[in-house]
Amino acid sequence: MDGDLERAIDDVGALYPSELDRRGAVLTGFSRGAYAAPFVAMRHPGRWSYLVLVEADVALDAWTLRRAGVKAVALLAGEWGSQIAGERATVAKLEKQGFPAKLWGMPKAGHYYSANIDALMGEAIDWVVRQGEVADDP
Repeated sequence: MDGDLERAIDDVGALYPSELDRRGAVLTGFSRGAYAAPFVAMRHPGRWSYLVLVEADVALDAWTLRRAGVKAVALLAGEWGSQIAGERATVAKLEKQGFPAKLWGMPKAGHYYSANIDALMGEAIDWVVRQGEVADDP
């Protein structure tokens, strides 16, 4: 998955060389992709500043995320799904460790996107990026 992602980014960069900037990159994933995302970030420290993980109760800790160069994490879970309780606990753990993390519940959704996913993803991405800007502000 990591290799495919990097090749795709390289291909886009080749087509649009002056338009691709990897600074402050957001890596998103749904379900298995969300489980893989933190490992992708760990393999490339500093490449992925932010994670937005959907429908995956991923084991995360602040030390590992900081070592990977991740500045903030957003989690999304369907209110009817099996992942929301674990994601809620993960956010509480990360907050206790002093790491920016936030959970969005997807209304009337299980292990699929809610009808308002565009708005929720926009909020989640805006939130993680703002957290990074606050962290970078001297």
